[in-house]
Amino acid sequence: MLHSGGRAARLAAGAIWLCLTVQALLLLYRLELLPLWGDEFFTLSAASRTATEVLRAIAEEKNNPPLYTLLLHFWLRLPWPGDPETAARALSVLITLTATLVLYRLWVRKLAAEVQLWWLVLWALSPCLLLYARMARSYSLQVLLFALALHAADGWLGRLESLKRMVAFAACSTILLYTHYLPGLALTAVVIGMAAWRILAGRKAKGFLPVLLALPVILLLYLPWLPNLWVALQRMAAAAGRPTGGGSFNSIVLGIGYLGFSFAFGETPSLWAASAGLLMAPALFYLAWKGVSARPALNVLLLAVAALSFSGAVRWVSFVFIPGRLLFLLPFVLMALAEGAVSRPRWGRAALAVMLGLGLASTAGYFNRRDFLNKAYLVPYEEITQLMNRSAAGSGSLVVADACNFDPAPIARRLAPTTRVIFVGCSSGIEQIQKRILDEKPHLIWQISNTHDVSPGGTFRLLRQWLVQRGPARRHLFVPYEERDKLLMLLLGWRELPTHMIEVLAVTVN
Repeated sequence: MLHSGGRAARLAAGAIWLCLTVQALLLLYRLELLPLWGDEFFTLSAASRTATEVLRAIAEEKNNPPLYTLLLHFWLRLPWPGDPETAARALSVLITLTATLVLYRLWVRKLAAEVQLWWLVLWALSPCLLLYARMARSYSLQVLLFALALHAADGWLGRLESLKRMVAFAACSTILLYTHYLPGLALTAVVIGMAAWRILAGRKAKGFLPVLLALPVILLLYLPWLPNLWVALQRMAAAAGRPTGGGSFNSIVLGIGYLGFSFAFGETPSLWAASAGLLMAPALFYLAWKGVSARPALNVLLLAVAALSFSGAVRWVSFVFIPGRLLFLLPFVLMALAEGAVSRPRWGRAALAVMLGLGLASTAGYFNRRDFLNKAYLVPYEEITQLMNRSAAGSGSLVVADACNFDPAPIARRLAPTTRVIFVGCSSGIEQIQKRILDEKPHLIWQISNTHDVSPGGTFRLLRQWLVQRGPARRHLFVPYEERDKLLMLLLGWRELPTHMIEVLAVTVN
């Protein structure tokens, strides 16, 4: 076993630069590989406006705070070579590399030398990080700011009487809140709750004033965006009952399982790699638990933050989008795995080696654009839009877009100006939709939808059946499913087994 002194410590200290080099090569390679998906498209569209319009667009969207989009706005004003999409993704990579340095300096280098080495390898080669750190979204910035805010929280909890440390925590938490609600709210609630409990349980007045002032200071710093936060919380509460995973209990189970699998093996495994990963799951869970036990004080805080963040994410998004929302926890999960493996060296190292091998297989799937568990990242919005625009017949085209199972906004915003669009949500009734279509009197109707319809009563299936009766229909399919996906469909209880994710139906009205 390696020890923190001597040769291993020197190796660990130098390995950070090798880690950064490997990470930069992986993250910067072919940034244009994947098409812009819905959330990236919105972020870039908003960031291309003036700063005032950015704030207005983010406020109207109601899902996210504005810091990342504002940062991207000013980044894109610089004279970067290439297209804005690649420049935006490069910003995420730069933030990720900065986060690696911050994580190492604040957290990792305090660990035993062998733990440091394992973490550096796991982090540099993480297929989960590879997927999300190359997106033009705030995921990388959340990782960086959460590491800073957690360090400030840990420092303040160690000296509750320090006003200076309280202000540092309040400032870091507020900046995190301006980046994303989930980590900011969860960390603020847990830290202030723990601080108040320590003061009350210890019956000490020494730290009472800083604890009393912490929340008011954060609210004061966040005052300009507070109304938007309140709207987002109301929407999250209202979204609790929508169909994201087949019911509340199913959503929780699927969310936890998918999150753990994504963190360990990524989201692009082949069938054999996914099967091996499932067999490895109990061993990795045990190692993570042993790692958590090694630092109980800090990890109790992290577990509470994770529980609160997960409860918010599972209310708001489908389980396949949860890993991105909780990516800020990934570096600390990998630390726990590394500590657990070192504490059980006889088989712990072998388990991590197998995990790394399966992760590399997942990385190969990513760069080959195959085996994606979440097909939303592969939707060719540009190709679909070009198909519709080529076939547009003057002002007679109408697009009926599935806004329940799919994000059609990137297509709608690229359509010819004469093309009319009807967005159909989960609560839309079939008769209401049919009436709107007939009122438009179109010559050509496009229906774009996800082939997996979770709308109440199968709205889009019924609409498809009605449309094909209006005239000759042409069917275009995009994003094929693989054999592994069909097995997953059966396990998830899908009634249909589609061959592709996206269907575009073109109906020429008689």
